Amino acid sequence: MDITIESIDIRDMKRLGFTQRPSYPVRFSSAMVRGTARLVPFGNDVSEYLGRTLYGELAQERVSGLERAAPPHFEEAMVALEEQGSFQVHGRIASAWAASDPSGSVVVAAVAGAATFFLSDKDFAGKSPQEGDAVTFRVHGLSFWDEQI
Repeated sequence: MDITIESIDIRDMKRLGFTQRPSYPVRFSSAMVRGTARLVPFGNDVSEYLGRTLYGELAQERVSGLERAAPPHFEEAMVALEEQGSFQVHGRIASAWAASDPSGSVVVAAVAGAATFFLSDKDFAGKSPQEGDAVTFRVHGLSFWDEQI
């Protein structure tokens, strides 16, 4: 997802992910939404990201309230919530595939505009996700990973 970094709080560094990379709170804007998230920069000088537009891979700490949505009046969207880094997402299931680990779980790609979220079938509480299904859910702890693609 292409985002423009509007502000960065370099004093609030927190390590994220399996590799424990440094992340920083940012205010961002995109074609679909404005809000707050954490940025995991590729480089070491996070200040160089201020005012810059970049492609960021999305990740989230957790998902809540996932439901199927009624397609006739459905529009893909992402709306910032009051809680920092939280968004209401209206999207569609683009694909689902078996995870590469032995857990037997399924990875689900839900797309809302240019944003792709990777969910688990466990987020669906026993309901089988199907390609093309309209869904609505909340993401919490959104982060952007600058992959320098």
